[in-house]
Amino acid sequence: DGLYTYLGALHAYYSTTFGINGPNGFGGTADWPAVPQVITRGYVHNDGSGFAPACPYGATFSPNNGSVTFCRGVVTPDVVGHEYAHSIVHHGFHDANGFPTGATYYGEAGALNEGYADVMGEIFEHTRTGAVDWKVGTSPPALSGVIPDLANPPAIIQVIGGVPYPD
Repeated sequence: DGLYTYLGALHAYYSTTFGINGPNGFGGTADWPAVPQVITRGYVHNDGSGFAPACPYGATFSPNNGSVTFCRGVVTPDVVGHEYAHSIVHHGFHDANGFPTGATYYGEAGALNEGYADVMGEIFEHTRTGAVDWKVGTSPPALSGVIPDLANPPAIIQVIGGVPYPD
């Protein structure tokens, strides 16, 4: 139920702060015609199963159907806000027919997408808790390691590859 609460609060935050009706402008995160535009799908794998290695840190936004999916224990304000922000970026770029394409998730564009999502996740954490720690996944501790530490990026080593974030 935390995910349901956070998604509603995120929708209200973006509506009040930026004047948009959900990431897609129609009240949801979904891509029409595959999924009705008013839909926002959120899933939590309570049994710990799911989608690794496609989701190594426990959460992902799926642009194909507009869903946000989380592993058990990762439904925290900053992580949910981070994934919702990826939907905002996805719906910010359109092809010639008006369908969302998102930014290229590679190189500088991918880094900007992640950076925006990191900061918006922390901003949402502040709106929910009144504090910000600049560490994704700590409200409450959700992951075996905090990923990333936005105040000191090389301080926390990634689980995959063992290189500092960012490398």
